[in-house]
Amino acid sequence: MMKRFEAALEREKKLGERIQSRIDKAKANGKNTAKAQAALDKAKKTWDEAKVLMDDVKSKLEGVLSAADPKEAFKEVQTLVASVRDKIKAVHQDLVAAVTALKGIGAGEERSVSPTPIPATTTSPTQVE
Repeated sequence: MMKRFEAALEREKKLGERIQSRIDKAKANGKNTAKAQAALDKAKKTWDEAKVLMDDVKSKLEGVLSAADPKEAFKEVQTLVASVRDKIKAVHQDLVAAVTALKGIGAGEERSVSPTPIPATTTSPTQVE
């Protein structure tokens, strides 16, 4: 289970690096990347918290068998594992928010789209010759 979490955190870290690269490129092109950068910063902070929790789970997992009450110690580890899972999900959500914000800046100028005119229907009959 821990290997899966570690792999997920590593994937999220690589994703964050790629998003940071795109933010830097957009910023160099004069785009406003404040929203995307804020979401990415939040993801990085949450990633760090998840990493700390992972280390805590590893250390507590080693002590479960030698604990006076292994059942109680294992419940504590389960709670920590659930917290790690939630943090990984939060990191992913923050990265999605960063990508969404990047998509929002797009090509720069927002294009105004005018609706297609609908032809008017006539209610009066036309004469046929």
